Amino acid sequence: MPNNFEAQIDELKRQLADLELKKQAEDKRLEGLEFLDGHLQDFYDEYQLSEEDLLNYKRENIAKWIKSMESLEERPAIFADLQSFFVRVASGKKRRGSAAKPTGPRLEVGLYLNPYTQEQVKKVKRNPRLLDQWIEQYGLSTVQSWKQARD
Repeated sequence: MPNNFEAQIDELKRQLADLELKKQAEDKRLEGLEFLDGHLQDFYDEYQLSEEDLLNYKRENIAKWIKSMESLEERPAIFADLQSFFVRVASGKKRRGSAAKPTGPRLEVGLYLNPYTQEQVKKVKRNPRLLDQWIEQYGLSTVQSWKQARD
């Protein structure tokens, strides 16, 4: 059985050279993206724009681009991220692994009486939904003033 080590070494050297070229190309691409990001920030500053402004302006193109990914055999990672996000939003489920955070301003524990509707809400731990609605409608300081004194 003849030794084929030299041929294997040559093949591995060729593969290594290919990988080096790919690494250089990826480094150049990342350098270009960082360069672009810096220029975009300068552009945003000059024209008093935000990234959100640009994305809203390009939303139709972005939507077409995302929809075009559906037909691809190998989809970019962003497609899976967006797909799982929209499935979660459509199902009404919260993100797993994160504790529920208070959604609105915190009020003291107690009984609150809405003078306009005569509705009473008892706040024990988190704000009940109705209290959050009142805060949105009437403002925090107004709802705080509705707290009933203890008897």
